[in-house]
Amino acid sequence: MASPQGRFLEGKNILLAYERKLTSDLVFSVLKQCGAGPTISGAPSQMMVRLKDFKPDIIICEYAMEVVTGAVFVGFIRKEMKITAPVVMLIHRGDTEAGSRSRAIGVEQMVTVPFATIDLMKALSKVSATEVTPAKRDLYFGE
Repeated sequence: MASPQGRFLEGKNILLAYERKLTSDLVFSVLKQCGAGPTISGAPSQMMVRLKDFKPDIIICEYAMEVVTGAVFVGFIRKEMKITAPVVMLIHRGDTEAGSRSRAIGVEQMVTVPFATIDLMKALSKVSATEVTPAKRDLYFGE
């Protein structure tokens, strides 16, 4: 059993699609704690280009993006690019449309923003088939 400080993502290629810098800062903090392997990140349009040369093991995506929503991004890479990596979608509390659209396109895990670090770790552990136990002191991120 791994702990949050464990390196349960070691060697895993991670893709993060986001628009808000705060999102990337918070997610990278968690990924670092979990020992994530190579990680690429940026706007969805950049990630679509970079996916030609990068094969992610896990995708983390912000749903509420203005130019391309998380659902459109994930739908495109699944259908057009045939990417099957599990997805963790970051959705805002109360956005029921985001939850239903994410489920409809096959998103494996959703994390509601605001979130505690353990929330994201648990979602990542589920898609990587690793158990995570809560830390005594947990950081909380959100709006």
